[in-house]
Amino acid sequence: MVQTAKDYGSDHPATDVRATVSGEMDRVSYKVTGLPKFDQQGQPWTVEGGTWKYDAC
Repeated sequence: MVQTAKDYGSDHPATDVRATVSGEMDRVSYKVTGLPKFDQQGQPWTVEGGTWKYDAC
């Protein structure tokens, strides 16, 4: 996210954030103001070592 802020500026907040949690799994949907290419629908997250992390695998 730091590189994205450098590339696009920091004035693009996430909006319409929705999460569906089931145990240690989560699906997150959100929009990024002014940068629709970063919008997500059902992005998977999981708990690893007690911390929520994006499950990119």
